[in-house]
Amino acid sequence: MNTNSLNNTARYRTMNNNIRRKMTLYQLVDISHVERLASSSSSFSALYDAVQLELDCYCKENGIKKSSDIQYITLDSGILSRADSEVTIWIFLLLNPSNPFIRQLDNRRRSLIKNAEKLNPEDYAFGTGYHYDHVAEKLDCSRMEGIYITKYWEIRPVYLDSIRGEINLPYLFDKCQNAETVTELYSLYASCPIEEADKDVQQYLKKGAGELLSLFPDGILGISEKETVMMISLSGENGKNVWQRMSHPFFEAHSPEPEHSALIFYNYIIRTIYRYALSSAIGFRDHHIKYGGYSDWGHESAEKLMFVKKEHYSYHDGGGGSRDSWCMLPLSKNKQKRLRIPKDMMTKEYYSKRHLSMPPCDGYWEEDGVLYVKNPFDMKEIFVLECVDESWV
Repeated sequence: MNTNSLNNTARYRTMNNNIRRKMTLYQLVDISHVERLASSSSSFSALYDAVQLELDCYCKENGIKKSSDIQYITLDSGILSRADSEVTIWIFLLLNPSNPFIRQLDNRRRSLIKNAEKLNPEDYAFGTGYHYDHVAEKLDCSRMEGIYITKYWEIRPVYLDSIRGEINLPYLFDKCQNAETVTELYSLYASCPIEEADKDVQQYLKKGAGELLSLFPDGILGISEKETVMMISLSGENGKNVWQRMSHPFFEAHSPEPEHSALIFYNYIIRTIYRYALSSAIGFRDHHIKYGGYSDWGHESAEKLMFVKKEHYSYHDGGGGSRDSWCMLPLSKNKQKRLRIPKDMMTKEYYSKRHLSMPPCDGYWEEDGVLYVKNPFDMKEIFVLECVDESWV
């Protein structure tokens, strides 16, 4: 999305109070009018005082008690730093190393700006950020100055052009864990409503969505494990309808009527201890699905259908925990042919020996510790059902 230059301070004054208090470093530099103030300042300390006065005026005009109540972010909207004049000036200088004000700096600061330009940020990379202590050691500067430089490195690639008109979405996605964080950052950096940011982020994700939109029509595109996925809500009154419209790899691989079998399974699983695993799902491009709930999770692929419930008990409840798992696995065609299906299979819904509530099927039997199920959920095959119930203290 193309936006106008963010130098127009009036745009920020139309935001709600929360956005006025929470901004990007670029916006902090803009509202401080550092460039204008630098043209008439004779020293770093003089510019510091002028910037502080500008921040105080901004706070008064926008109903903010003091300038330290203004908070800024770089690449994590959840990590807030309090605004101050020093970080504002340093970010401006690092963004504009050829600005005439550089000549007004003392030798140490002037040399620091020059040497910071020569550093390769990748040499100091750490996780999604940078080792500011290593930067400070290399440049023989203060720890805070090392932090200013790494903050500058974090924001420098956010825009694709010098006038800050187009957001570098691939960079934001590379640095963030999920699409929600990217959307909020986009909204702040582009100074646009969150709804507009979400629309642009979703449009970007569609480019790499592949079949996701057709496989999971009721989801919202997101990022998981560094790839585009579909985030799906299965909770609420509409959860069952969403489930039915999803493409289910396990049932598509093994049932003559996948939608029919998937519905039978849904009605079965929501009556078991694993029902909360169906509160949300993540659909992947290779067609496998991850399910999740408060203490439950599940996995579905053509090769496996699995649900797990894991709990940890508090000290007052005796400590320890428990893990229950339910897993259905298909058999190869050769294994199916070699199986000797007993004439008299068990058909009761509850298998007392294993203490299991059995799925809808045409019968089941146990042989050498393996539990076989015939045509579960109207799938015309033999499957292995593995169930584990364990606890610890």
